[in-house]
Amino acid sequence: MVAWVHSCVQVRKPMSQYLPELTVFFDGVCPMCSREIAHYRNLPGAEKIEWVNIYQAKERLEQEGLSFDDALALFHVRDRQGRWHIGVPGFIAVWSVLRPYRALGWLCRTLRLGGPLNFFYVRFAKWRLQRQQRCGDQCAPPK
Repeated sequence: MVAWVHSCVQVRKPMSQYLPELTVFFDGVCPMCSREIAHYRNLPGAEKIEWVNIYQAKERLEQEGLSFDDALALFHVRDRQGRWHIGVPGFIAVWSVLRPYRALGWLCRTLRLGGPLNFFYVRFAKWRLQRQQRCGDQCAPPK
């Protein structure tokens, strides 16, 4: 009788093991952003990350409570616990998962470089967005 009871019990993994470690929301129209994400996606550890092109997932953005304009303006990463990492903290979160970049992620966290680097990233992101809006369809990747 005991053997039968044990054979009917299913061991299930915790729900967190089905969720990606990170969800990355990226601008899939920006050629530079697309190249960078393509590079990351080919690295060991990338399978632990869900990659979401914001141009192909507007409903997903709504579900996450993230506006398209905010997602377009800055790099957004959500971790398994639901915390947002925006700008350079998002890159550091990604680097911490990708094996070749783990040391860089560790260095940025240890030396607390996220804030100073984010200062420059926010300015770069504004420039990138303005440049992308000026060049219109010419900036779009080929289909």
